[in-house]
Amino acid sequence: MAESVTPTRALGKLDSLPKDELIKYIKKQASQVKDLKKKNEDLNLMLKHEKNEMEKLEQEQKSWLSRGVSAEFEKKEELQKKREGVTNGSTSWTANVS
Repeated sequence: MAESVTPTRALGKLDSLPKDELIKYIKKQASQVKDLKKKNEDLNLMLKHEKNEMEKLEQEQKSWLSRGVSAEFEKKEELQKKREGVTNGSTSWTANVS
């Protein structure tokens, strides 16, 4: 039957280690904590950069959409003016022909 490792059992292993092994273990743990903190800091910095980039792109998208909508309205108005001009011009042309 397999025994599960309990915290007290793991602690018991540390208690049985010689002093120099405990020092090595603690230094290794401290080094790992330092590395993990650095990695965490780097990841948070990357996340902040990505969030800023995302906000910038969202603002740019809104700007493009508003310009696109405005441009579409301008095109529509221009086409309507051309149609009105063609319609008015064609009626005056037919009136001149008669």
